[in-house]
Amino acid sequence: MMLSIQQRYLLDVLKCLGCARREQLYRLAAGNSDLPGGGTKSNHVDAMLRQLRYCIGEVRLDGELVYYGRSSPDAQRLEAVDVMLELTDGKPMDFHLDQSEDLLLRFTLESEGGLRLFGVARYRVQRAHLLTALPVSRTERIIFLADKAELPYGLILPYKHFFALRQNNGTHRFFGGGDQ
Repeated sequence: MMLSIQQRYLLDVLKCLGCARREQLYRLAAGNSDLPGGGTKSNHVDAMLRQLRYCIGEVRLDGELVYYGRSSPDAQRLEAVDVMLELTDGKPMDFHLDQSEDLLLRFTLESEGGLRLFGVARYRVQRAHLLTALPVSRTERIIFLADKAELPYGLILPYKHFFALRQNNGTHRFFGGGDQ
């Protein structure tokens, strides 16, 4: 089957993430300047998703969620994608899922200072002593998503580690070790 460049891009994103919200796919497609026309509008993304669903059995649509394969939604992984989209303004240079249980997503952001590597990880109170055991590089910044909608009290984060706290409007506030 012949897929357009935009359809191949959406399929690659779905294969990578396994599951995404439609608005996340809209932002990724709109922010990708490599696509013909400099990005894709949301109504075009919806049409392409419907076409992909009929042509490729692994693509499933369920309301606002889009699945690839047998993956099921993980609320924290979906929030990790939200954090990536927020920090990169919908234009990540690269991203991929990590096979680690705690590290949810890795992505690269291009800024004036060069490339910046980020990892989004789960923060679990019972495993807080393992913060420094995550498989990360020295230059990677780690953003933790807390189990609950509040910051852990008295925790001192290592250098280049942050907390993302979801606000009522859907955006995140970011806190470093000295901000608490």
